[in-house]
Amino acid sequence: HEKKGLEIEYLGPGEIDGIATETLRVTFPDGSTESWHLDANSFLEVAVDSRVKDYTQFAEPIDQRVFYDDFRDVEGLMIPVLVEAEFGARLESMAVAEVSVDPEIDPARWSPPARSGQP
Repeated sequence: HEKKGLEIEYLGPGEIDGIATETLRVTFPDGSTESWHLDANSFLEVAVDSRVKDYTQFAEPIDQRVFYDDFRDVEGLMIPVLVEAEFGARLESMAVAEVSVDPEIDPARWSPPARSGQP
């Protein structure tokens, strides 16, 4: 974290939705922060608090909390397959259907599409 210019501070124990947590504050080089709430037993993410901009609701940054749940072992990595975000008047939910670790990806996929009718 130090090589990337991140500061990490232990904030202590807590609880989210009945889950005992340990909380860390991460400060980024630009001064922005996130609070990571880790399960006190597994140390997997329970939630992350941050400030985000959603210009469809407010011009100023607003608080966001993202919840992580239903972790699955995928090739030795614990991946949350349910991710829910609360910010402003919104609630977004994402269910992950499939996870691939280190898949082969054709480099052409990252090229911009060809323009039709132009050289």
